[in-house]
Amino acid sequence: MLVIEKNRIDYIDAIKAICMALVVFTHAHECAGSPLGMSSIFYSIDRCAVPIFFMISGYFIIGRAYNCDLMGFYIKRIPKFIYAIFLCSVVTNTIFESTHGMKTKNAFLYALFSENGIFYGNYAHAIQLWFMYPLILIYLMSPFISNMVVGKSKKYIFCFIFISLLFNQIKFSIYAMGYNVDFLSKFGSDFTGGYLCFFILGYVIIGNKKNIGNIYFLSSVFILSLMVFFTHKFDKSAGVINNNLHWYSTSIQIFICSICLYFILKFIFQRVSVKIINDIGKKSFGIYLFHYSIMYLVIFLTKAYDIKWYNKLSLYFFTSFILAYFLTCVFMKFKISKRIIS
Repeated sequence: MLVIEKNRIDYIDAIKAICMALVVFTHAHECAGSPLGMSSIFYSIDRCAVPIFFMISGYFIIGRAYNCDLMGFYIKRIPKFIYAIFLCSVVTNTIFESTHGMKTKNAFLYALFSENGIFYGNYAHAIQLWFMYPLILIYLMSPFISNMVVGKSKKYIFCFIFISLLFNQIKFSIYAMGYNVDFLSKFGSDFTGGYLCFFILGYVIIGNKKNIGNIYFLSSVFILSLMVFFTHKFDKSAGVINNNLHWYSTSIQIFICSICLYFILKFIFQRVSVKIINDIGKKSFGIYLFHYSIMYLVIFLTKAYDIKWYNKLSLYFFTSFILAYFLTCVFMKFKISKRIIS
């Protein structure tokens, strides 16, 4: 359903809200130290969120980038990401360093000059910022990608997506399961990239405005459950989380689960609209930027207490998600900060 204000799409905002909650949940159960079996199940579901964000970006950007003014497109979008990286990295690392022994002033200066994500350093403990760099790269390439796919048949587009999967998710997943992929490995690093398939896929499947029927919904639930079960069994038998089977750019399971989760969420939110969930979706970028800094504070304030991992998980998740949402609401009231986080 289209929203009159700024042509927003209700169910897309709702999907973004759920996916943002899954991103925060990922970091919460990592910090809480969930056991192997639970981590495997969690990762197979919550790591579907990032591919869906790439898919949503593909849907909204590819059409706009088609035959656009190249420099105008870059100037309008890329600086916002640069500012966001700098702000998030400095704030998050200042909090981390100050809660790990540094005086606040020294922590701020250290973060400002050595852990700012842009100049003379990296993003360090602002771990969530890894997502920004492939996203910026895809945005830089999107005017060219759009001219490659806009107006083309779905058969043409799916062929490209398959090639991208073959040299990324399929190759690494086969290797992770213990099979020889020397032939595919000989091609080395390819030009498709492990995230581009999600970006282009979003242009196709999110662009399809038809409602998700019961068959698609039930099939998606079944396939998602099957993938989670398979990966959980594999991890348990190996006695370790296999990162290739749980990472966005290397797991064919995550690719399949991401599509299924998108269909499940679309089925639900095309039928149900909840105002607060839609609003969270509109503020998802701000929650993404701020949640880790809040989580670090919560970890610091509770480190003296003996808390079970599942209680830590609940505490880290709900506190960081809710406070990041309210902090985003505050930042949205100011014109300068709103331009960065909206």
